[in-house]
Amino acid sequence: MGLVTVIIAGATMVIAASLAYGIKKYQEVKQKNEEILSATISLCIENKALQESLNAYAETYSLENPDRELAIRLKNKIYELFGDGVKREFEKRKTLQEKQIFAQYVIRELINSIGVKVDFIEFDYENMDGAFGETKIDANNNVIVTLNEVLLVDDPVQLLKTACHELKHCVQIQSLTNNAWGYSSKRIAEYLYSWEHYVSPSSIECAEAYEKQIIEIDANKFVDIIFY
Repeated sequence: MGLVTVIIAGATMVIAASLAYGIKKYQEVKQKNEEILSATISLCIENKALQESLNAYAETYSLENPDRELAIRLKNKIYELFGDGVKREFEKRKTLQEKQIFAQYVIRELINSIGVKVDFIEFDYENMDGAFGETKIDANNNVIVTLNEVLLVDDPVQLLKTACHELKHCVQIQSLTNNAWGYSSKRIAEYLYSWEHYVSPSSIECAEAYEKQIIEIDANKFVDIIFY
């Protein structure tokens, strides 16, 4: 079976094929996604035909049963914590520090409800380049979720959506080495391939290519079933 070395969320990981997925499945996904990878690159130079191909792929992408189970847990936990008053609860916290402490508590509750590993929750603005959130793994294999602190004041509902989006990225990454949630081998292979060929939203031209990656389609659809 062998080993596969990939760079995921900023960290180099060596993944045992026999542990995380079947090599055959990975090769199948790799072959199927050659056109998708080509499309994500070509989207940066506005190739209309390939863009349409990617849009069609995004529309047909389906979540698996583990996603629905995790979404139910998060939805229930959010309702338990807030009812219908997310904005009201954040407004009770008057200072930015109070909002950060409250958000840390809330997000930690969400993390615990789905059993994913997150070592640090951080808030930042200056280094976010307009992004709502990001997930990274540092040199010590700490999982760090960073959220844009502007959302604490301007849009706490979007803060929760972004947190759930980033937690799904954590589930994707951790499923590669410990598929505790029970995803199919095909889905694990799709996660691996997408992270291995990650497209960063480094420019406006690449923004749609970023959104059409498997891992982003997956996380966006996951958030949709929690909040809509």
